[in-house]
Amino acid sequence: MGLSLCGVLIFNGLFMLVSPRAWFALPEWAGFRGKLSAEKYSRGWGALQVRITGAMLLGLLLWMACTAVFR
Repeated sequence: MGLSLCGVLIFNGLFMLVSPRAWFALPEWAGFRGKLSAEKYSRGWGALQVRITGAMLLGLLLWMACTAVFR
């Protein structure tokens, strides 16, 4: 995976985890939102789903980095 793609994924994962509302405010080219809408996923259960997805994304990237370094 390219270093720039990893940077964008980490950036998105952090925004998703910290503040789904701010993640939806990102420009379309930086957000990787697909068909998700701010009205449905920026509050309540939808925001929790976005946060869980962000945590999973960051965990996956950390696991990949650790596997690449320590093998």
